[in-house]
Amino acid sequence: MRVLMCIVLFFFPMMLNADAYEGVDKDFNFAVVPLAGPDKVDFQILIKNNANVPLEFEFSNSQLYEIIVKNKAGKEVYAYSKGRMFLQAIQKITIEPNQVYKRNETWDYKLDGVKLPAGEYIVTAELKVKKVNGQPVGSPQMLTSSKKLAIPDSSTGFRNIEVSGEKGTYSITGEVKGDDRAVFYTVEDGHNQYLAEQRVLINKIKLTEWQRFSFTIQVSPEKLPKNGTLIVYLYQRSSQGENENTLPVVLERF
Repeated sequence: MRVLMCIVLFFFPMMLNADAYEGVDKDFNFAVVPLAGPDKVDFQILIKNNANVPLEFEFSNSQLYEIIVKNKAGKEVYAYSKGRMFLQAIQKITIEPNQVYKRNETWDYKLDGVKLPAGEYIVTAELKVKKVNGQPVGSPQMLTSSKKLAIPDSSTGFRNIEVSGEKGTYSITGEVKGDDRAVFYTVEDGHNQYLAEQRVLINKIKLTEWQRFSFTIQVSPEKLPKNGTLIVYLYQRSSQGENENTLPVVLERF
């Protein structure tokens, strides 16, 4: 009887912990969202708690994540950690249920002081977490996020973009330059797409001049993200049918 009681007492705390927290494989989402402007890109780092309990993330030092940018040839052109010093002590952050932890990093498109050419690059972010609520993360793919980054050509593309509106209704105006007679866009939040590709026709007089455009976006209020950033991705299409000059513009932060 005494042996049985010891076994029960040993497992009882573990049973309580299992009731409160059953694992990490689906309890959070990690994402990087690159917002490319004409002179720099803002990397939004997002961790969303999907669980119904607080999640405590434990890191071995003060580097919570790594951000790597590579060109089409696979060459690394930017690393967030390069040239930085990190505190070598355990760090912890706690995210409440259904809340999003946000961090922002900026890069000026330069490699060794020289601005990189316009074009498509790949951004990969890695969350450097070691444990969540005391448990190791079982699924490595949960800890990485990859997105395309289009470094814009300053001589073409978009400029003077302005956004007005809130709660799902937004007006966008700006100027566009290029051979195509249309502006294309989608609306996303880094995880979900709210509007599939839309087309805005442009009445261009001269293809070498900047032309004004405007359009309105409608997203049902009940579908808006509770925690996150609603983004419109503007882009043009080349004569070969490929997307180019992609420019993400923030519509609203929630």
